[in-house]
Amino acid sequence: MGATELIIQIVGYLGGILVLYAYYMVSSNRTKGDSLHYQFYNILGALCLIINTAYHGAYPSMGVNIVWIVVAIVSLRRSHALKTVAGRLRIGGRKKGAI
Repeated sequence: MGATELIIQIVGYLGGILVLYAYYMVSSNRTKGDSLHYQFYNILGALCLIINTAYHGAYPSMGVNIVWIVVAIVSLRRSHALKTVAGRLRIGGRKKGAI
């Protein structure tokens, strides 16, 4: 095994670990599915897996990881948009920050 192949293998294992870590964090209620923390690890893990699967020609798996990233990005955008709108609304007739 050459240096390039070793790096690709390490990147692949790292990607798997990151995606599983994100899943563990949500499953154990340590973070929420729409949190930046969860989506960051999903995106980073999927990117690593894409590198590995592209190198090995595993295109169906690569496609799944591309879709995984798209879903994560859409979730982040939706979550950010909801927080932006909620921040502009008055809650209980009071302005944000009012006591």
